[in-house]
Amino acid sequence: MCRNEIFVAFSTTTILGDVDDFAPGVQADIDVQSSLLPGDRITLDVLDESGASRDTLSRTVGVDGGARFDFVTLPSPRAVLRASGHGVCGVAHDEVMVDVPPPLSCDLVVAPAPVASAFYAPFGVLNLRTDLDPAKPGLQTQVLVGSKPGWTVEVLRTTAAAIGEQPVGMFVVGADGLARAPVTLPDGWATLRAVCHGDGKTLGSSLLTVLADTTPPRCQLVSPTPGTTITWDDDHDPRDGVQFTITARSLDRDIAGEPVSVAIVDARGTTVSTSSTTMGGDGTASNQMTVIPLASPARYTAALTMRDHAGNACVAVAAYSVAQ
Repeated sequence: MCRNEIFVAFSTTTILGDVDDFAPGVQADIDVQSSLLPGDRITLDVLDESGASRDTLSRTVGVDGGARFDFVTLPSPRAVLRASGHGVCGVAHDEVMVDVPPPLSCDLVVAPAPVASAFYAPFGVLNLRTDLDPAKPGLQTQVLVGSKPGWTVEVLRTTAAAIGEQPVGMFVVGADGLARAPVTLPDGWATLRAVCHGDGKTLGSSLLTVLADTTPPRCQLVSPTPGTTITWDDDHDPRDGVQFTITARSLDRDIAGEPVSVAIVDARGTTVSTSSTTMGGDGTASNQMTVIPLASPARYTAALTMRDHAGNACVAVAAYSVAQ
């Protein structure tokens, strides 16, 4: 029964393309021929070109001495394939390195990238800082779709202002592997996806959900009333300067828990006092400021900065005098 030395050899030595467009990476059918007996086993080890193991598979030898490994995921740009045959007549091995074509893809991103937001996580936010043309109505952004050069890409979107999915347009993938699609989004939740066509194949991107918010919050300094001359000292101790409480307010609802900062600048343009706090659920935030007047009256400017959940900033400025 075991008259000759056994052998194992790869029949597949060239990878022409991906046999499964929908699975990540590049898949190929790998055929191995051998002189093993039916029922013996062949093990296939898949490694990348650095020698790191990617997968190990095992198949039973058929009546013709062969074994097929279907839909094997291969690393790009090269893969090392090792076959080991084990049977009653002994053990045999074979190894080949194959070039692996880049996987077909239809990957969609937005540029500039959405801003991370703790409030809206895990979704990103396209805020005023990411708007490519703030002078135009809505948020102007760009969708980048990575696919095979020469393929066509259809970009689609949904927004709160429209019913159903709306086409953005058809675009061609350039030599750099990217299709570029300008997109305008109104404030609110939106989804974006792409469908890539070429070589008789159709691929779809994953769905990207984002929030567009380019409207900054409204804010103001309300206490002391802007223009007030401050004649009091909260701690009644002139040795440590003058303390007074400053209060900011916003009528918007998407600012609760967000950071609020105030800087006091004197007549020389020097920042003499700063404070940081968070906006309360009632739309107000207060903090005590300290100044040391060099004259009486001394003039100061207070600059308030607050942000909404999307990261859009509002700035309010008020002038005060301090007379002691």
